Amino acid sequence: MAVLLHTVCLTIRSQTLAAEPCLVVGLIAGIRKVLVVTAEAESPSGGMSKGSICPSWRG
Repeated sequence: MAVLLHTVCLTIRSQTLAAEPCLVVGLIAGIRKVLVVTAEAESPSGGMSKGSICPSWRG
């Protein structure tokens, strides 16, 4: 995650984006993880509700 953050900072400074596939995938995965953690923290049932899309997932 630190490597991605460093790359994003360099990109912002130089104002050019060389969108390599691994960079794009890493950014999407990082954003997704933040959203999942935030949603689980706000859920009163600890992230697993009765109507969950994938109830067998424990990640």
